[in-house]
Amino acid sequence: MTTQFNFDALKKTLYSAVLSDVLDSLGYPSQAMLPFIRPLDDSTVMFGRARTGLFMNTYHVQEGENPYEVEIALIDDLKKDDVAVFGCTGPTTRIAPWGELLTTASIKRGAVGVVTDGLVRDVRQIRMLGFPTFHGGIGPLDSRGRGKMILRDTPIECAGVKV
Repeated sequence: MTTQFNFDALKKTLYSAVLSDVLDSLGYPSQAMLPFIRPLDDSTVMFGRARTGLFMNTYHVQEGENPYEVEIALIDDLKKDDVAVFGCTGPTTRIAPWGELLTTASIKRGAVGVVTDGLVRDVRQIRMLGFPTFHGGIGPLDSRGRGKMILRDTPIECAGVKV
């Protein structure tokens, strides 16, 4: 049986400190992400179902390989109220998986935000789009040749939290 949530009502009522306290009281004390995860805009809120992607470091791209294949498949499959969660074993100085293109595609599909312990790029454009983006740092790097998503929709760790 699937539970239906009124995400709009919950977003207006709940916030991270309350959720952290509730999870602590339920015996889940390690559910707050590490403090290096920051929002691009402190006024944004996201609440939704996690869609996970796990990245690994890479140092080159094989000839004929599409290093974005798994990442694009996840983004193409996002649904209304989904939150993309990209685990990059951060903090990292190498992997910037999120930028304007994925933001635009995610908005089109009804997703409500992204969390990554990797870097984000195209910050000005993401802010103009108003897409809730929580990140482990800002950098101009493309992930090509630095990291690629190897698994999607599987349990991962992101910023110290099991998702």
